[in-house]
Amino acid sequence: MNQKKFVFKRLFQREQILKSSSSRLRGLKADISILLAVIILSGVLAIGLAISSWITSGFRLSRNVSYSSTAYYAAESGMEQLLYDVIVNEATPPVGEYNSVAFDNGATFTVNVTSTLFFKARSKGTYQKANRQVEIQWPGKEW
Repeated sequence: MNQKKFVFKRLFQREQILKSSSSRLRGLKADISILLAVIILSGVLAIGLAISSWITSGFRLSRNVSYSSTAYYAAESGMEQLLYDVIVNEATPPVGEYNSVAFDNGATFTVNVTSTLFFKARSKGTYQKANRQVEIQWPGKEW
């Protein structure tokens, strides 16, 4: 009789061990599923952030090109003003800063005459953080 009890007890213990290892295995599967989901979501998030950064830098580059064009046109306006004064009004520009103007949109230009022997001038246009320069030189009359 003792032997039967012992055998049943051993079988019961084995069954308990199998049940506990089975529940541990189910818990391990759940843990692995959660870990795998977190890894996949992290990858998707990283890809989303990379695309967002790429798009944002494209917008920033586009804005800077716009600022650069406005600065260039301001510098060109300054040079046109100088040439108009010299050719049409027959003005004699002094060496140094000749003219500086601020436009309504915030753009500015500054014209500097660097030489009067060979007419040489530089116009610098500025808008926001963009700066552009236009330079002109030609043999002209001495002033």
